[in-house]
Amino acid sequence: ASDWTCVRSALLCDSADPTMSAPFVRSCPPAAARPARASTTRRHVSKGCLRHPRPVRQSGHALGMSKRNSSEPALRPRHAASVRTCRLRVTSSLGLDPIVALTTNTAVFAAGWRLLSKNLTLPAVIGSWVLGTLSLWAFGTTAYLVVCFYFVVGSAVTKLKLKQKTAEGIAEGGGSGKRGLGSVFGSATAGVLCAIASLVLQDKLPSVGVPDDVSALFAIGFVASFCTKLSDTVSSEVGKAYGKITYLSTTFKRVPRGTEGAVSLEGTLAGICAALVVGLFPVVSGSLISIQACGVCIVAAFVANWIESVLGATIQGKFAWATNDAVNVLNITIGSSIALCLAYYLQLYAH
Repeated sequence: ASDWTCVRSALLCDSADPTMSAPFVRSCPPAAARPARASTTRRHVSKGCLRHPRPVRQSGHALGMSKRNSSEPALRPRHAASVRTCRLRVTSSLGLDPIVALTTNTAVFAAGWRLLSKNLTLPAVIGSWVLGTLSLWAFGTTAYLVVCFYFVVGSAVTKLKLKQKTAEGIAEGGGSGKRGLGSVFGSATAGVLCAIASLVLQDKLPSVGVPDDVSALFAIGFVASFCTKLSDTVSSEVGKAYGKITYLSTTFKRVPRGTEGAVSLEGTLAGICAALVVGLFPVVSGSLISIQACGVCIVAAFVANWIESVLGATIQGKFAWATNDAVNVLNITIGSSIALCLAYYLQLYAH
């Protein structure tokens, strides 16, 4: 308001009519005292992004001011910086371009359709396709191979002594050996969340001590989730097929094979070996994680699987929501969370 009063006064002071200008001559500040403003600014909003103010030049004579000095540097809006702040960063340093990830994963699924259809229902295949695409997009080919390894080994151990497990009523998929969409959610929820977090939280966590590129941190959580799940799957299926003596994890009483929350020596050892293989695979094949992070993933998988056994013995089947798939989601989420916390505390993402 004060600027507009000054401008109005200046215009009236320059008026040719002395009767109009006289009353304002005394109220007009001297030219030297008035701030020299060569332009005003206008804010532009384009596609939801606030750009740098663009100068709107007006005549200096109309405002009663001198022209701008030609030697003074012109105002230049920083368009490059504004464009960078408007774009969503959709590719991490470890992952592939989204189009490349989508095309590659679709081609792999088309080539392996026969194997996929034998071991997964159609909804489960679609869910696995989403998981595979996100894995390539966020973490690259090494993480994708981890998912493929989990699928191949998990499908193989599910078929161990399938007839015997079917006769005992403890076979997966009611005896078909096929895993459904719920099983895929129970296996991949934590991994999918880590992949999405890696893509969305780029440049968002430096204030808490995490580097601008958070892919290395969430890659550890991703690998830990599949260490946890494959360890759980292998220990469960090997225990149901070869376990001689099974104990309830809470009371250590002997229970029949296939009892929820039961553990066996054979299954436990097989599960530890599975977690070790999954943890070492990204270290050897592509340096997705460090060897120290691999140890964290194995420890997290062991702790999470023990907690899952306790949950299976205490709440699974006793509440409507406590299904096998729901407990599996809790299992992999706990394993991934433990690994993320340890990796952050030990700064293992900076390898």
